[in-house]
Amino acid sequence: MNSSHHEIFHLDAENDIHHNTVKDAEVVTVHDGVKCISGSYNPALLIFRPEVKANGLSIIICPGGGYEKLALEHEGTEVAQSLTKLGITVFVLKYRLPGEVPAIDDMPLPLEDFITAYKTVQEKASEWGINPSSVGIMGFSAGGHLASLASSILSSQQKKEGLQNLFPPLFTILIYSVISFQDDITHIGSRERFIGKAASINDIIRYSSNNTVTQSSPPTFLVHCSDDLIVSVENSLLYYKACLNHNVSVEMHVYAKGGHGFGMHNDFIKEKWMDRLTNWLVQFY
Repeated sequence: MNSSHHEIFHLDAENDIHHNTVKDAEVVTVHDGVKCISGSYNPALLIFRPEVKANGLSIIICPGGGYEKLALEHEGTEVAQSLTKLGITVFVLKYRLPGEVPAIDDMPLPLEDFITAYKTVQEKASEWGINPSSVGIMGFSAGGHLASLASSILSSQQKKEGLQNLFPPLFTILIYSVISFQDDITHIGSRERFIGKAASINDIIRYSSNNTVTQSSPPTFLVHCSDDLIVSVENSLLYYKACLNHNVSVEMHVYAKGGHGFGMHNDFIKEKWMDRLTNWLVQFY
């Protein structure tokens, strides 16, 4: 199958996901030249098959958008199409936005959707031709916040009920990600949409993913730019330091220019960070 085409697996079809999600209420807009979706829709996985012989490795991608919208193509399907050339099966997660829906069991909607997606990928690994112990996680911007939180939950040695039999993520890839919910560092819009404007200090701490890194966290690859005025590079630096403090293998690339939201293409530098990522991923084949 050509990777420009993909299958769609609706997560609500085989899982108990309701919360009054309205069907066919998806809104498409363009922000700074990037096509985004918002509104109400049902969660889904967009499945991209490898262009070359599959190596068993798979990656779940969480596009960004400040938990207000999803840059589904720019930080999702375009990246997936590039990764399939390496023999990787890629799942782009179309997760629901928090909106006004209250969290169930301290699990905001995007996080609930990711956990459901991860369980689905593991359960259908044989059917989809992947190795259930070789599933990595990738996220951009607010999607990086979601990916990093999920990575900690799924790699924890004290997994919640229903997650104990899942293989932990093989690695985590975080691109210009929101990490901390601390006032002077965070992207305030992402924080307010994820845990509300009246969030408690405890929630700010518990949902800052640099605080969730443990010795069992998977190897991590980070990319950020020093001149990012939307999501401060301090976010990735905090995560990098947390990995070092817990003896987690970590590689970080900080570029002087590029700003925020460049997807795969940082026009201010000659080097392509995707090439660096390609080299890093070889260790997991």
